Amino acid sequence: MRILCTSILLILSLSRATAQEKDLAALIADIAENVADKTEDEEEIMGMEQLVEHYTHLAENPLNINEATAEELEQLLILTDFQIFSITEYIKEFGAMMSVHELLLVTGFDEETVTRISPFVTTAVVEKQAFKLSLKDMLTKGRNTLLMRSAKTLETREGYTRTDPNLQRYKGSPFSFLTRYKYKYGNKLQIGFTADKDAGEEFFKGSNGKGFDFYSFHLMLNDRGRLKKLLIGDFRANFGQGLALWNNFAFGKSGDVHSIKRRNNGFSAYSSADEVTYMRGIASTLQFGSWEFSPFVSYRRIDATMEDGGYTSLSATGMHRTSNEIVRKNTLSETVTGFNAGYGKTFWRVGATALYGRYGADDYRDIRPYNKFALHKPENANFAVDYRMIIKGISLFGEAAISSNGGKALLTGITADVNHWLQFSSLYRNYQTYYQAVYANAFGENSSTANEQGLYLGISVLPHKSWKLTAFFDSYSFPWLRYGVDSPSSGWDYLVQANYTPNKNFDVRIKLQHDKAMKNLPGSAVAATQNVERTRFLLQATYNLSPELSMGSRFAFCFFDPEMQVAEKGFLMSQDVKYKVKNTPLSFALRYAIFDTDSWNTRLYVYESDILYAFSIPAYYDKGCRYYFNIGYKILDTIQLWFRISQTYFFEKDEISSGLSAIKGNRQTDAKLQVQIKF
Repeated sequence: MRILCTSILLILSLSRATAQEKDLAALIADIAENVADKTEDEEEIMGMEQLVEHYTHLAENPLNINEATAEELEQLLILTDFQIFSITEYIKEFGAMMSVHELLLVTGFDEETVTRISPFVTTAVVEKQAFKLSLKDMLTKGRNTLLMRSAKTLETREGYTRTDPNLQRYKGSPFSFLTRYKYKYGNKLQIGFTADKDAGEEFFKGSNGKGFDFYSFHLMLNDRGRLKKLLIGDFRANFGQGLALWNNFAFGKSGDVHSIKRRNNGFSAYSSADEVTYMRGIASTLQFGSWEFSPFVSYRRIDATMEDGGYTSLSATGMHRTSNEIVRKNTLSETVTGFNAGYGKTFWRVGATALYGRYGADDYRDIRPYNKFALHKPENANFAVDYRMIIKGISLFGEAAISSNGGKALLTGITADVNHWLQFSSLYRNYQTYYQAVYANAFGENSSTANEQGLYLGISVLPHKSWKLTAFFDSYSFPWLRYGVDSPSSGWDYLVQANYTPNKNFDVRIKLQHDKAMKNLPGSAVAATQNVERTRFLLQATYNLSPELSMGSRFAFCFFDPEMQVAEKGFLMSQDVKYKVKNTPLSFALRYAIFDTDSWNTRLYVYESDILYAFSIPAYYDKGCRYYFNIGYKILDTIQLWFRISQTYFFEKDEISSGLSAIKGNRQTDAKLQVQIKF
């Protein structure tokens, strides 16, 4: 019976292969758009670049689902713990799968999920070869990838036009340049190099006489006996649930109710152009049976404003365009060292993380009421213990941490697949006001992992094969002041989303988000706060008119209602067109959008397709229209070219932005050109 069902699935999948086949970039974009639903932070956008690289690597090195461990299956990120458990139990009972489409017979899987993960998994048996780190192997058996990108705003910003030597100005050209090289020998060895110059920074002159403004390098070795991983150069470290150490991109609140759980992936190579969220040094993971030990040490120099032997501010922009920015470049040393130890089996693990960080100068930053309990010393230490376990359809996880000043943080959660049509999740967190963790990135509403208590509840229901309903409610409070809120405060937000997919060519998404929070009352002579409510509504439809042509329509609305101010509103409408020229390696993507908002308060963020490895989620505000046009072309599977141009036109503006970034006029046009070569 199993062979018969599998054969039928194979025949059906082959007969519909052309209709169902999706471009890899489109699949990655679908995943990223889910993540981007609540993203409004530039650092998170940079983090999504790592997400794209992660999936691209998986596509080039797909997991064999018959041999992959639960930990390896977690790398897919879009599988729930119950689905991973179901795969393991299915293979135990019936043996190895004969096709990826056999996943449709596994409890908890549907056609949409199988389609989304199919580029990243395989059932093919790959002959295992002995790993030889010889010069010949390195030169002949690996794969090289070279990516080069340039971008420019076509209009001239104020920072490039100033001639008065007493005024700050951009010292470099308005072009940005990125060069990234990677060498991979299967999953065993990776060597990478990144060089980046932002717009306005000097290039082979002045402060950057040696070329680019930022250089990054890494060497990663995997699976050499007990040495599970070795990283030399730049890396990221992610352990537990992020209470002590997590300096990578992390999922937040979204339509995926399972996204609240951090997927612990330890150390990873760093190849982003982001100049802030990385460590530089050496890291390794050693495995002894069920034990894993992961020590690391990092030393690098960061940007800071120095005064009288101490630092008065830390800069996290990575920009070095003006004299003031150049003076801050790499002026402060940062040392971080620590380890993670873990013990576990297939479906459970306990771990402990300890780290110590120190800046190379005293902290002279101002102490204000809102940051009274934040770290005001050049050094700090954290210790945390975490756990996770899966019991059939139930996943339990959590972490508890303490900082060197005695501040504590706690997070515990549960996700459960009751059956194939009902899932729910819950997470409680309590981060004390004086908990201090520089390298933390745990689930929460606050920008820092401190001064917050909250309870999250989420549910996902499949009432019909064509419908999927998801919702969450999150209630939180801040016992102490925050930036922009001069009193203890509280708030809540919820999301309700419905997806209707009657067939593979048509999908409709309806989403309602509402949040209520406290903010300072603008213009008040005394510290006064008010309740502020914001409602966002999205109606989006995507439809495939043919295997080559797809379209998407979107309507978004925002309503901003402050307790003691005039209410404001904003809306956006957009139309997308994607076309892949039949029997050619040429593809296009186009969007036209029109928007009208009363102010920045009613801005709308919408995910935009971009060239490979690049993402943009611009803020649509004021009154105007925006378009972008992407074109991609592949030459012999070894060379890929991309070009993108986008423009925002404001109906009632005569100047865009302010200060050195100001553009005289009512339009801003940006262009990107990228080439990737594999050999």
